[in-house]
Amino acid sequence: AREALGDASTLDVELDRSAAVSHAIQAADPGDLVLILDRGERSGELLRPDGTAAAFDDREQARAALAARAVAPGAPGPRG
Repeated sequence: AREALGDASTLDVELDRSAAVSHAIQAADPGDLVLILDRGERSGELLRPDGTAAAFDDREQARAALAARAVAPGAPGPRG
């Protein structure tokens, strides 16, 4: 599986799903693909450390991260 990573020498592991989505989008270079996979039967909820569930939507988190990236200094401009 290491060869599938190409030139990547390190992997980032983020256990907080919200932070992971934001980090992946912020770290992406122009031309990169960010793939956010569904979690199956737990889609739409996120488990807190105390074991309770909280509403969570990957799409909303991705939209927020993309909006933040669009206004960040040095963010890549629109392609076209």
